[in-house]
Amino acid sequence: MGEEFDRLKKKYNLPSFEVLNNELDLSGSEEAENLLRWIMKQMGDRLEFFSDMVGNLLQPDSNPSNIYELSAFSEEEREKLPRIYKDLMFLHREYMEQELNYKEENCALFILHFMKEWEGLKKDLTSILGVMKRSWKGENALKSDLVYYG
Repeated sequence: MGEEFDRLKKKYNLPSFEVLNNELDLSGSEEAENLLRWIMKQMGDRLEFFSDMVGNLLQPDSNPSNIYELSAFSEEEREKLPRIYKDLMFLHREYMEQELNYKEENCALFILHFMKEWEGLKKDLTSILGVMKRSWKGENALKSDLVYYG
């Protein structure tokens, strides 16, 4: 796998395996028949997870944890959520398109694009997760009880 990745890294000017592994947890890639596709799939999984998280804040339905966490966001923080969601969804749809019409070069280009966009998204997501986490430590202004008695 190391030689294959080195070849692809050189050919497409990809980030190092260590950088990709740090962002995506590429354990199991040793067994992958197509290394670039495997890396791209890990990116797709990450995008799906975080787009679901942000989507649940935008449309909390009746899930008590989503409603509770959303109430901890300031108006300014809430206004950022749709842009972050759009950015995540655009990348996720781009991933799906590349997966559907796989070509090695396009996959490599997607990986490069993802890594470029991911740095900013990661900062936004870290901020969102901080608000969500703090909501459970009593910093949330919501005073209602989350217990449902049916």
